[in-house]
Amino acid sequence: MKFKNIETEITMQINEQGDKKTFGYFDIALIGLNSRPEDGWTVKDMKDRFKLIDKLEGKELGKSIEITEEELATIKKCNNIKWNIMHKDIISFDEYLEKLK
Repeated sequence: MKFKNIETEITMQINEQGDKKTFGYFDIALIGLNSRPEDGWTVKDMKDRFKLIDKLEGKELGKSIEITEEELATIKKCNNIKWNIMHKDIISFDEYLEKLK
């Protein structure tokens, strides 16, 4: 299935000059994939997550990648984290994941 890197309104300052990076859905997924599970890491967790991280990192906004149902399940599982911000685009991302089949 296609997983699209949809642009969000979430931004982050990336240097002291005030330059900002605009987040896409891949960035939101990467936050979850890089977050430590409550019960710690298993080797399988690491393998599954690193495989997805490699697929998602560095991709342009608006681009799509092919993911498997298993990879989608991993992204969904990793999206169930405690967020440090509250933003409507995190909710939109979650709803987007639910629509993917």
